[in-house]
Amino acid sequence: MLLFQEVYAGIVHLDSRMKNALHLMIALAVLSGCAAPPQTVQIARADTWQRSKECAEQPARLMAEWHTPADDIASKSGIPPSWENHYSARYGRCFLVYSHEVVRSGGTGTLFEKLLYDPFERTTLAETLDPVPPASMEFLCNTPDEPHSGCRASREFIEQHMKQ
Repeated sequence: MLLFQEVYAGIVHLDSRMKNALHLMIALAVLSGCAAPPQTVQIARADTWQRSKECAEQPARLMAEWHTPADDIASKSGIPPSWENHYSARYGRCFLVYSHEVVRSGGTGTLFEKLLYDPFERTTLAETLDPVPPASMEFLCNTPDEPHSGCRASREFIEQHMKQ
């Protein structure tokens, strides 16, 4: 408070032109702090759009390499494998979920394996089974943070990364 009083006392002794100039400088300093950065937001949006575009293209290339018409014929139920891609601005990363039927010898019902991939690094990030499998198969489900995390945890991990 004392510093403010000393500065104000110094201003009182200035002539009117100096006071006006000082007030203008203070006003400009205050207003410059309110201005939005002009290009930062536009660059970020353009970058996100570009990454989204690349994220749509890379999984398509990857699926073309992996998937053949024979995959559809080999499916026990006739349900072909499916995939979905998503660019997450939150994670700054492209994700691909690949889902295919798991053939169970002697088992009843159909299980589908869902794999979360990074299509650029070509790495598996998480895998789960749908619907929730018997306890004897839970070890097949995992996330990067916790191998054998269980199918519910890995399903939530995949869903979280595909939404955000």
